[in-house]
Amino acid sequence: MTDRELARITASLRESRERGLPFDRAWRKARRSLGPTPVGFVAARERAQLRAALTATRDAWRRAYVGEPPARPEVVAAILLDSLGDFDARADDLAVAA
Repeated sequence: MTDRELARITASLRESRERGLPFDRAWRKARRSLGPTPVGFVAARERAQLRAALTATRDAWRRAYVGEPPARPEVVAAILLDSLGDFDARADDLAVAA
């Protein structure tokens, strides 16, 4: 998922939550905010992967939307991703120093 697509989805959900829409309606609206499937094999495949990722993480999005705490696996994933980000930054520093 690109930063731009993520921004579109979160902005749509934020707006829907502020308007008081129920999650199911807001979710459909957020997914539509991505626009039509792009033309071209690679772009269409990437959009299909994005839609699959959104479907797989729908419950996490719902919990965040309604203000529930994240599930334990989501917390662990966030910690791991944060650690990987630190690792990538350190690797970049080492590459520059070399």
